[in-house]
Amino acid sequence: MTHRFVVRFFSPEEEKLFAQCLEDMPFSDDVIVQQLGRIGFSGAKVFMFFPSGENSRPHVGKIHTNRGIEREIEGLKIAFNYYEDAGQRTFDVRNDTEGMIAIPLIGAASADGRLPSVTELKDLLFAKSENPDATPGSDAFYFKSHDEVLSIIDGIYKSCCGRALAATSVEGRILGEEYEWYIRKNVTEPMLRCFLGNMHAEAEIHIFGYKFKNPLIKVKELLATRRMLPLSVVHGDLHPSNVVLDIRGNPHLLDFTWCRPSSHVLKDFLVMECSIRFLMLPKYLSWEANYHINNTFMHLEEDDISELKAKLIVLSVDNETIAHIERCAKITQRIRQHAAVACGTNFDICDYIACQALVLYGLMRIERYPFANCALALAQMGQFLVERGFKSNAP
Repeated sequence: MTHRFVVRFFSPEEEKLFAQCLEDMPFSDDVIVQQLGRIGFSGAKVFMFFPSGENSRPHVGKIHTNRGIEREIEGLKIAFNYYEDAGQRTFDVRNDTEGMIAIPLIGAASADGRLPSVTELKDLLFAKSENPDATPGSDAFYFKSHDEVLSIIDGIYKSCCGRALAATSVEGRILGEEYEWYIRKNVTEPMLRCFLGNMHAEAEIHIFGYKFKNPLIKVKELLATRRMLPLSVVHGDLHPSNVVLDIRGNPHLLDFTWCRPSSHVLKDFLVMECSIRFLMLPKYLSWEANYHINNTFMHLEEDDISELKAKLIVLSVDNETIAHIERCAKITQRIRQHAAVACGTNFDICDYIACQALVLYGLMRIERYPFANCALALAQMGQFLVERGFKSNAP
């Protein structure tokens, strides 16, 4: 049977893969395709497709290299033992260089059988402001519903990942080996050297009168650090582009390429926090404002942000932006609350910040991340660990 679909973002070879995959699938209606945006740069093309008939289950499609598809299948085998998609059939096809896999999205159809649709968490968090009074070109962001976002965060960590994200063992591991995937190819180091200029070889650097340990040196120390880490099944790449919301607002996870059966439980919290925090906050803030924001976010378990708000007012930050920063802080607090539950008695804020520094070091090479603020935050994280007496070589 020939399926009809109209897609503008497929190459001719990708269209053939998609058509071949549809031939193997158990529905016969026309297909509607929804492209999904990506934050990273893996090269994979990810999309949703919906059979137009009633009670037809929507699927996630992924076109990537054959090796990329193999990794996705390996990750799904692990995930199927823990996530709510357990036991669902997948479909995959290959040609000489590329492959496609189709994975059912569970629970996305509405109760009355209407055509399902999905919203990316990324779009909910990073939507441009529609406030007519906003400063033109300010690149301000807003939340459609703050309470809804907090509920979604709860859903991700309780419903989607609840069975998986609970530490099952504790083991001593080298952070550089555990977080190798995030640092891969180490593209950030030459970028950071260029950014620091003449200071890149100094033991300490000075920014706006603040003194920090050189982040390049601190990162190298962290990479060699051995820590006792709580382990569990992890998704491995849990960020707003890999979460979609169904018509009822329930979150569903995508992209299981980096799912691992025994890895540091904090990974799925650190990647989400870094993505939300550094992509969501406005990029037009001054260095001094970002310094105070970063400092407050590292101490969220101790402080509210009233002192930060007072400092931002002095720096002439507008009320809308301050309210937005406060909402971002509450989301970050909620993520860390779930992280503490997952780690149990093994949760340690210094371990959290140390591993967050490594995740950020890997992510900041992505163009969408504000490199200057990421570099400042990285330096502040290193200074935080120095002040807290973080030991680089725990047994």
